[in-house]
Parts: sequence; structure tokens; C-alpha cells
Amino acid sequence: MTQKFLLIGLFFGGVLLFWLLNQRKGGKYDLRTRFDRHIPFVKSFVLAYLGLFPFIAFAGFILFNTSIALEYFTSMAFAMYSAALIWKLFPAKMYRPPVQRKGVLERLVYEVYRDDPHANAFPSSHVFTSFLTAHYLAVVYPLHAWLAWSIGIAIAFSTVLIKQHHAVDILGGTVWAVLAVAVAKALLYL
Repeated sequence: MTQKFLLIGLFFGGVLLFWLLNQRKGGKYDLRTRFDRHIPFVKSFVLAYLGLFPFIAFAGFILFNTSIALEYFTSMAFAMYSAALIWKLFPAKMYRPPVQRKGVLERLVYEVYRDDPHANAFPSSHVFTSFLTAHYLAVVYPLHAWLAWSIGIAIAFSTVLIKQHHAVDILGGTVWAVLAVAVAKALLYL
């Protein structure tokens, strides 16, 4: 029980570290590809983007007393701290469209942009945390794996559809999730 709370605390420490690193203005490295220019801006996906937070809270609550809770929390903490190293050393920048703040969805997008400066784009923490969460929910509840993965994938795609990330950031977040699972297993079971 104490280990779980420690790991949850470590994860939130990583979130705080992300926030502190993200206070700098702009990133240095441009990871845009030609493919990114063809991805439309779809403001309604801000709901999926913001859905990450209740998704993680819900998963943390229902996974807390399962046999894989330590692995889940270890993978989340490892992913946040290892990504923070990349964010510090190689801050990637984002190019976002202007938003008019007409309607609720555009105002939400504006708030996301305002609260999240143009740095720390690679790897996407939205992608790796949503994929880690989907993975562990699917392990514990295989009959509902389709739902967990649908939510995780919607969150991941939302990052490029609201222009919070580039396509390579999704790839990086996916690789980070796979590595975090492998590291958590190695740390806990070797």
C-alpha cells in the first residue's frame, strides 16, 4: 500500500516537473513534418484531449487494488521522469493556429494553449499516459479492452487534431509507453 502511494506521489512529482519545465517560453527544436501540414484543426477534439485527466483518475482508482497496480504506477512515474529529461535537453516547439474564442470549444482550446506554452512537445505525455492507462485497464478488464483502447487512441489523436502536438510526438509517446511498460516489468519482476 505504501509503495503505491509513493509511486503515485512520484508520478505527480513528474507532472509538477513537467509543469516547471513548461514555464519557459517556446521550444528550440522544430519537429514538424510535411504530414503535419495536412492534419486539420478539429476543435471538438479538445474534449478528448481534456478527457485524459478523468481517464487517468478513473483508472488509478479502479486499478489501485489490483495485482498490476504497482506496475501501472511504476510505468507512469518512469515515463514522466524519463520524458522530463528529453523535455529539458531537447525542448520541441509547437506551431498553433490562432483561435477566435468563438463558442465553448474554441475557448477551451484557447485555455489549453494559454496554459501550455510552446515547449515539451516530444514525447507527448498525453499519448504515453493515455496508452499506459489503456494498456493496464485492458490487462485487468480484457472484455472492455476495446473501450479502454478507444479512449486512449482518441486522446492520442486529439493531440494533433487540436494542434497541441506534431505527428512525431505521437510516435514518441507510443514508444515511451512501450518502454515504460518494459522498464516497470524489469524493475518489479527481475
